[in-house]
Amino acid sequence: MRCLDVVRKMVPPEQKIQLHCFSGTEEVIQAWLTRFPNTCFSVSRMVSKFNDAQRHGVKCIPSTRLLIETDAPYYSVSPEFPCSAPHLVDHTARRISQIRGSSVCLGYWS
Repeated sequence: MRCLDVVRKMVPPEQKIQLHCFSGTEEVIQAWLTRFPNTCFSVSRMVSKFNDAQRHGVKCIPSTRLLIETDAPYYSVSPEFPCSAPHLVDHTARRISQIRGSSVCLGYWS
């Protein structure tokens, strides 16, 4: 919430914001969306290591505000893949869909 306090003082409410490698809770999500409704929450492969509160947070992110990332080459979550890479984005998407109880639909825009 400290980051939100700093940004709140310097940025107008309509600003588009992306929270990179987001791992917050429902409370944090609601605080950001209340002040900055154009906030997007980008979830990385670390979602596989989230605790219960963080997993609940993933469920609370509006679909239109959810972004998926690998944060390559960082955040390896399995010995099978010692470092992350863009082609592993589907692993992140699958884990998020399991948490949210939804199907995987990867959209690519150019």
